[in-house]
Amino acid sequence: MYAATTTTSRPPLREGLLVGSTLGLVLIILRLLSLPGYAGTLVSALALALALAAYFVSGLQAAQQTGSIQTGAFAGLVTAFVSSLLSLGAMLIVTVMRQEQLHNTLSSLNLALQQAGINFHITESLLLGGMLLGLLVVLLLSLLVGLAMGALGGSLGKQRRQADIY
Repeated sequence: MYAATTTTSRPPLREGLLVGSTLGLVLIILRLLSLPGYAGTLVSALALALALAAYFVSGLQAAQQTGSIQTGAFAGLVTAFVSSLLSLGAMLIVTVMRQEQLHNTLSSLNLALQQAGINFHITESLLLGGMLLGLLVVLLLSLLVGLAMGALGGSLGKQRRQADIY
């Protein structure tokens, strides 16, 4: 009896970690592809669609095990947190690895600003600070969307569980 309760006692955490880590790895691969122009837009749209589907499925599976919409919402939240942390962490690592390219780009940008008569100097720390702020905003938005999609999936999962019971 104890083994049966431990396998279903934390479905949102289990589903969130499993689906979130899988999604995070897929997002890392898609970020590494980072294609220019129209193809890049398609890859970004694919990444968004995969994320929405993963949040929904995670919530659906967790709620199907417990019959609770809150469980589904929490599973979506965990999925969003794990996948965002992996994906955004990888993006930050790649940015730091490309620091020389970043420095050259900033030098060109600062020269163009100076030639245009704009008295503003962009430093690497200013750029990285802005990037970190942007990453925080993306993380918060991902958490909100994950919560909402997990709740939607949880609603369907609850209905499926009730249909299985009766």
